[in-house]
Amino acid sequence: MVRRLAIGLAIAFVLLTPLAFVNPAFAAHKATYKSGVDVLDTEGWEGHFLWLRSPAFSYTGQVYWEFRADGDVVDALFMTWGEFRNFREGRPFDTITEPQLGVQEGVEGAFGLSTDFPYILVFRNPGNQSVTVTWELFAEIDWRRLGEPPSGPKLNLTFQQGSPPLAKDESWETTLQEPGYYLGYCRPHADMTALIEVVPAPSPAPQLAVAIRDYGFHPEMIRIPVGTPLLWTNHDGVEHSVQIGLLPEGIPDAPAPLPAPSTPFPWWLLVLIPAAGALAFVFVYRRRQED
Repeated sequence: MVRRLAIGLAIAFVLLTPLAFVNPAFAAHKATYKSGVDVLDTEGWEGHFLWLRSPAFSYTGQVYWEFRADGDVVDALFMTWGEFRNFREGRPFDTITEPQLGVQEGVEGAFGLSTDFPYILVFRNPGNQSVTVTWELFAEIDWRRLGEPPSGPKLNLTFQQGSPPLAKDESWETTLQEPGYYLGYCRPHADMTALIEVVPAPSPAPQLAVAIRDYGFHPEMIRIPVGTPLLWTNHDGVEHSVQIGLLPEGIPDAPAPLPAPSTPFPWWLLVLIPAAGALAFVFVYRRRQED
């Protein structure tokens, strides 16, 4: 009996230990935070806004993403808001996780992130032809606190304007006449967000079209001159709306140093290893007694 237990634990140890170090992006308890498809022109990029704060969920600060570039390669960069601004302006920048450069597909994660600050996931086309990137962001949810007030800062949005419910193929146009940072979100799907940066300019730009699809806004990182028309069109089969609030204090940024990427330690090994060792000792001891 002891021999069978020892052999069984040894087999379990061999089979399960590698799983402890596999990126768990596909685990059932990782909910989809947002997903989408980017079409990137030559040297083009698209950023995706991630703020681990929600009226419905309590996030734990662990996120994962997977992506595939159809027909070519792509760069995947995960960074803070401040480093994203450096990236956007062509200045040197740092990333939170190891950059994935020139890859066709990948899976990566970041741990120990704060709900106090936003983060940006950027896909960049380093090639000389258009590339389509299909991506999905996952987030670790503390289901025990589901429905309770989430931790982290209150956004303190100053409501500006909002659309009526938009059915499939319906549109709504608006303009923002004051510089500042605005958060666009959907009611009732408040986890759908877009960051709108309105900058001073002598004249507005042409109308910018924003597609609402796959429970997300595309693009979701929007930078426009004052007075530029925004046309929001719903392509989903369910109703969405566009609510716009001003972030009067701007966008907070994570302080230095950046959160260090890490892999959660598989604590269950602390139980399995001693148990396997103890049974192996008993097995060897019994065999010696029999001999």
